[in-house]
Amino acid sequence: MSANHIALSVDSLSVNFRSRVFSKVKGVVHAVDQVSFDLGRGTTTAIVGETGSGKSTILKAIIGLVEASEGSITLNDVNFSQLNSRAASELRHHIQMVFQDPIGSLNPRMRISEIIAEPLVITKTGNKIDREQMAQEILSKVDLKPELLSRFPHQLSGGQRQRVAIARALIVQPEVLLLDEPLSALDVLVQAQVVRLLADIQKAGNLSYLFVTHDLALASEIADNVVVLYLGRIVEAGSVKEVFENPSHPYTQALLSAVPTADHKIESTRERVILIGDPPNPFDPPSGCSFRTRCPAAEEKCSIERPQLFDLASDHRIACHVVHQRSSS
Repeated sequence: MSANHIALSVDSLSVNFRSRVFSKVKGVVHAVDQVSFDLGRGTTTAIVGETGSGKSTILKAIIGLVEASEGSITLNDVNFSQLNSRAASELRHHIQMVFQDPIGSLNPRMRISEIIAEPLVITKTGNKIDREQMAQEILSKVDLKPELLSRFPHQLSGGQRQRVAIARALIVQPEVLLLDEPLSALDVLVQAQVVRLLADIQKAGNLSYLFVTHDLALASEIADNVVVLYLGRIVEAGSVKEVFENPSHPYTQALLSAVPTADHKIESTRERVILIGDPPNPFDPPSGCSFRTRCPAAEEKCSIERPQLFDLASDHRIACHVVHQRSSS
């Protein structure tokens, strides 16, 4: 992917959290460990994996809610890590985030008009009349009626609150939208409506989406590319078509085998991959490949050397000793 077609680039990103007891460090969790990927302009990349895999932490590091321990985050060829806090904050206005829980991310004491216009106040955009007009315009783009502007968050439905959260993110006209499980708190019908809304907004504004989800069926529907995380590391990544049609890492195979399908014929013939055991303790991960303790194909090398990502195809990367050896022979 050429630089002109990249909206956001994450390179060797690591985020470490230290556990302290009476100010003494007792352990370190590598929540995100050397993660690299590019987000293309006008495209959607889905980040998938189990709870605790580091999906949301990546978004928080990009937006500046947690501090990156290593690596770089680049927007429009500008590296955030090389800027002072004020300059980085100004650049991050081009990146906005929609959180998982809309009721928790909206101030219950503010009216909807104030919530949506708040980013304009922070960025000192326009006067009060301008901001009110912009709030009405953005509300119509997310299919909400103007009379909702005078209400408080608790007076809206879950779907309406999430649309307000999306409107707030869009009002400063960002280039990149970070979406952290934005549909998980909604029922299926409302989920479908929000998915269509996001697709329409992306098409109209050439927005780029980084979409965190545990729902692989949803990822296959909305995303162009996918990043599969396990214990903070990328185990497989590439185009949705390539990864979902040719899953090569045992972890990806297990995740996809658990995705339900309405096709009885497919459901009755496909092989279900069941992982043994629970994810390892993040304070004490296994040596070598962190997935080896649950992997049905693990070999001796897997316990000694940590696998690195290699190109299985032009748009398909994987970190697995067994697959690497098989593809090289």
